[in-house]
Amino acid sequence: MSSNATFLNTTIQDETADATSNLTVRWYLDAQVFNSSGSPVQDANVSAYNVSGVQTFLKVTAVNGAIERQNVTEYTMRNNISTYATNYNIITNHTQYATKSLTLNLTQSTVLNITLNNVPTHSNPIFSPATPSVNQNLTCLNQSTA
Repeated sequence: MSSNATFLNTTIQDETADATSNLTVRWYLDAQVFNSSGSPVQDANVSAYNVSGVQTFLKVTAVNGAIERQNVTEYTMRNNISTYATNYNIITNHTQYATKSLTLNLTQSTVLNITLNNVPTHSNPIFSPATPSVNQNLTCLNQSTA
């Protein structure tokens, strides 16, 4: 008879699963996104990809910069063989900030604070000389305002 068991936020020892059963170990993941000034970032996308590159969730942050708690798989066991889903690639992006990618080895419940850096903005480029002739070198200077 087959059976499935999921252990959430629980450490187990001496686990076994026969060829017809699945045993899954999952952990809580709480993530919150901040900008470089420490303020929460609303409407940031937080996505997680398991070790096989499969997206396991995509969530949008609330006004406090947090996503809802996720139950994320560490491994699944079948026929006493463990198949690990960790390490996870966590990608966070927002239109006003540089994308952040980090690796998370999930072996316990985790609170993840993610800091996004501002995307450098540029003013209009300055050309020198302002009106070059055909045979002159042109220099372009880009001034960062971030």
